[in-house]
Amino acid sequence: MFAADVSAETAAWIAVVGAIGGALIGATAGGVVNFLLERVRERREAAVGARLVRNDLFVAAGQVKSAEDSGKWFLLYETPMEAWHTHRTALAARLTSEQFQVVSQAVSRLELLTKYLNGIIAGQITTAKIDEVGDKPRLVWMPVGEEAQLRQFRVNATAAYNTLQRLSGGEKVQPGLLFDEQPVLPSPSGV
Repeated sequence: MFAADVSAETAAWIAVVGAIGGALIGATAGGVVNFLLERVRERREAAVGARLVRNDLFVAAGQVKSAEDSGKWFLLYETPMEAWHTHRTALAARLTSEQFQVVSQAVSRLELLTKYLNGIIAGQITTAKIDEVGDKPRLVWMPVGEEAQLRQFRVNATAAYNTLQRLSGGEKVQPGLLFDEQPVLPSPSGV
């Protein structure tokens, strides 16, 4: 069949079908590209969130370890988990439900620790002694026997820290608990 043998009506139908086919192919290709870009963004946000939450957990575990050892919680210490609140949706999409529970539980308990200590400072909880400098509280003496409870906060923080390891870009898993004394291993030669 030659172009001269095609009727105007057939040519119009070919043009319509071609336009519709092109539109479908374009829309499908665009949708696939958008889907892939969204996956990359989600993965990147989860990696950033994992690093930031790991940092918050690390800082909080250090403060808890200090309180464990000294029996004192200095008021400049806090355990805010801002990165968790910012990135938890992306983390929820990339963690298994068990992993998500480990991290969310550790974060929740550390936030409860801050609320507990703020309750002591506000005078709502009277189980601890507060040292004051002038009219400002400086530190809270932890009630006797709190060390075991503080250690559990560190256990939870370490479990969450290690759970986020894979998403955070391959950073090391912490052997033992965060801030326990670890033997110093020699560096590989050439490093």
